[in-house]
Amino acid sequence: MNPHAPNPNTLPDAGIDAALSARDDVILPSSGFTDAVMSAVHRESAAPAPIAFPWKRAIPGFIAAAGALAFLVAMFVALFRFRAAAAAVQAPAPQLINLAWFAQFVHSHIGADALWVAVSLAVPLFCVLLMRRLLFAR
Repeated sequence: MNPHAPNPNTLPDAGIDAALSARDDVILPSSGFTDAVMSAVHRESAAPAPIAFPWKRAIPGFIAAAGALAFLVAMFVALFRFRAAAAAVQAPAPQLINLAWFAQFVHSHIGADALWVAVSLAVPLFCVLLMRRLLFAR
């Protein structure tokens, strides 16, 4: 097959223009189409607006999430500084999931008393806020 041979079934440009500009094959919508479209448009315009997201109620959650993220970043920075100091002393680096090491780390950097006071205040506060949210939700 010769790829450069012209196709004998093609129309010349004038024939294409004449076929596309023919006015005798106009498609008209059915008699009830315009009324159906306009009634659908009126129904959509009369529908109430969607409910907006309660951004004011979500702001405390966003602030708490940002605070938790900042706390995690600070803890990881302190962890890596502690590991670097331990490596500089030629001491074996503690395991990441070793709870005794974590307790020693918290005791030496934060203080065990302050940690337990914070936990003992945070747990009841969390419970009260959760129950208040569940019982008095609007």
